[in-house]
Amino acid sequence: MAAPLTASAAPDRKPNIVFILADDLGWRDTALYGSTYYETPNIDQSATRGMMFRNAYAASPLCSPTRASIMTGLHPARIGITTPSAHLPQVILQQTLQEKGPAIHKALIPNSVTRLKLEYITLGESFKAAGYRTAHFGKWHLGLEPYDPLHQGFDIDMPHTPGPGPSGGYLGGPWKFWQHKEKLVST
Repeated sequence: MAAPLTASAAPDRKPNIVFILADDLGWRDTALYGSTYYETPNIDQSATRGMMFRNAYAASPLCSPTRASIMTGLHPARIGITTPSAHLPQVILQQTLQEKGPAIHKALIPNSVTRLKLEYITLGESFKAAGYRTAHFGKWHLGLEPYDPLHQGFDIDMPHTPGPGPSGGYLGGPWKFWQHKEKLVST
């Protein structure tokens, strides 16, 4: 009779980790979480073979602040990225307050940082330090080069576009924007 495989007897192999972040996806927009309208068989199958989180919240209702929070583990206000403005050409690395706001506002609104600073340790960098190969697919929306995924711990970035979405739009088909960049890694 063979001994059962236990955690201590398991081969020393790291698990594959895939994290999916979908903008504007409602909590019940996949079949896995109860949708009777949308069919999501690939997501459903991935969940049955992996882990599901049933009680999680985004740090912000906006894309850039949420992405910055997930990448660093810090609240968007602490990082200073509080609006989806990381695709704009102006580089702002320090959050400031507006000098004057409209008379109807009772508080001054902060001017958002437009790049995820390189000083923050990201998930990509943490996984690389643990011996993983890393890849980012989709919308980064945390800054143009040198603040892009390739400078934040990812070996591959696809489609490596700086804007708030793929060039040509999502409805134009992936063949219009699937270019990618890869760091050269010596083995």
